[in-house]
Amino acid sequence: MSLERPAPRQRGVTLVEALVALVIVSIGVLALSALQIVSKRNTLDAAMHSDAASLAHNLLERMRGNASIDALNSYLNAAVLGLGDGQMAGGAVCAPDNPCSPQQLASQDLREWEALLDGQQERVGNLADGTATGGLDDGRACLQGPNGGGSGLYTLTIAWRGSVPLPDDPTAPDCGRGLGLYGDGEALRRVLQLQTFIAAR
Repeated sequence: MSLERPAPRQRGVTLVEALVALVIVSIGVLALSALQIVSKRNTLDAAMHSDAASLAHNLLERMRGNASIDALNSYLNAAVLGLGDGQMAGGAVCAPDNPCSPQQLASQDLREWEALLDGQQERVGNLADGTATGGLDDGRACLQGPNGGGSGLYTLTIAWRGSVPLPDDPTAPDCGRGLGLYGDGEALRRVLQLQTFIAAR
């Protein structure tokens, strides 16, 4: 009678099992990195929306503080072609030793506000010719109000370039539309619109 010894039990992991585990872990890591990218894009879009709301309130409060009929009319006339991309360069500089008329103050307000919209206050390099890094990406703004200024509803619309393509809403305000700044079919165009009543003094 011969006694056969049972085959020794295998211990450890085979190469196939190790490769399967490696593939599963790799897929999980890739999914997490893709989630991180989407999260960063959405965070950037939310930050831009918050910046646009802050900028809109800034300009509307400047208008409310300089609300003569002539000044309100100056805001509307200066912004008739839209704001953004340095369109408001030049003009009087108001200072304590160089007071301005309400119309000149409106022009200075728009110039300073447009610099905020374009990110001219934040630069990489020196202030005179460094690259602008703040503001909204491809920001544009449109201002509407009563003809001739005066008391009434004023509407400020701000458009900027988002980071995630979305279908363009044909019912959204036209501010910034058709400039070629926001991708195919305006898929990257984001819009914020605020409307407020301003009483002329």
